[in-house]
Amino acid sequence: VSMYQQLQIPLYISFGNHDVGNEGVLSIFKDLLKNSEDINKRTLGLMNNQLSFTNTTLNPIVKGTNGQPSRLWLFPAAYYHIPEKNDVHLFAIDTNTYPHAALTNEGELDIKNHKNERQSLWLEKELATIQDGWKIVFGHMPLYSHGNHGWKDAGAIKTFRKSIIDLLCKYNVDFYLAGHDHHLEVDKHECANGHVITAILTGAAAKTDRIYTRSFPILSKETNLLWGNGKEYKGDSWIYKSEDYVNGFTHIDIQENGNDALVTMKLTKGASADRKDACFMVTTKQDKNNEIKKVDCAL
Repeated sequence: VSMYQQLQIPLYISFGNHDVGNEGVLSIFKDLLKNSEDINKRTLGLMNNQLSFTNTTLNPIVKGTNGQPSRLWLFPAAYYHIPEKNDVHLFAIDTNTYPHAALTNEGELDIKNHKNERQSLWLEKELATIQDGWKIVFGHMPLYSHGNHGWKDAGAIKTFRKSIIDLLCKYNVDFYLAGHDHHLEVDKHECANGHVITAILTGAAAKTDRIYTRSFPILSKETNLLWGNGKEYKGDSWIYKSEDYVNGFTHIDIQENGNDALVTMKLTKGASADRKDACFMVTTKQDKNNEIKKVDCAL
């Protein structure tokens, strides 16, 4: 963690799929020789270690966004709400268990009542308290993906999206940020109430990956994808033929007037010369129906 101390900003953490015992094929075979109680103990240990590190002396002190000292690693609970400066509100969720509760009140894995909707009830309560400003929800599982998990685990992503999208739309969430897949992508979700959610996938960190031709049939009429792995989607299928592995990151700049947010997807490396950074201006109108417009990154 100390390697990030030079950034002098707090890091807000959420659980990923590898934080709940999913460490790879070798672990799966090992689990066949263990009972479920042992596996749950290991999972609970992994989760609690990350949560408890927030308050240890090993967690460096940095300058918080409000100018006050802050811990570098901020992970107070499996899901939590952080009010940021300039009316920005961050909501971290645990997508491994959404809409279920990751932990019971006693600090144990909630495996007996796995359909408990405590987390979704919490999220709705928190979102309902915010009338103005920007609402940013982030978690590991994306709303949309056109990469590796987009075609391999499309059902899981769709199931997660169905479980949360009505809530995000109801309370006019502006951004949903995710990882899981290891590429860069910007999507939009048009809600039934007219609101538009900007969905951002930025997972090109642990490794790089591509957008697969198999993501969608050649005749697919994709309406959600705006940009992926350095190419703008224009309603055709050529973007799905990408074999490009790209590295990059996301920068979201929310302007001081509270009405505009500039989303910048920066490519640090790409195999093809025609790969370009992407910039989108997201504007919140009075009626809360967001507009997303691609703009020149040089501006």
